[in-house]
Amino acid sequence: MSVFMTIMLSVLAIATGVLLIVFLLVPAFRGVGWLVRHVFAFVGGMVSSLLRVLGGLVTAVVLIPLILLNV
Repeated sequence: MSVFMTIMLSVLAIATGVLLIVFLLVPAFRGVGWLVRHVFAFVGGMVSSLLRVLGGLVTAVVLIPLILLNV
């Protein structure tokens, strides 16, 4: 093989590697990021719902005696 052919095959291999990274690895990492984002959104929603329920319970504990005394 000549030196020119070796250089051309090396350039082709590098270009193929870059395309492989761009078209395979980038979408894979975007998919992982999407999954992590949705898991954290779910957990955050569950925590906010729990805090909302606790606030409702505290409000009920405060208001039930007031309602009974008002009657």
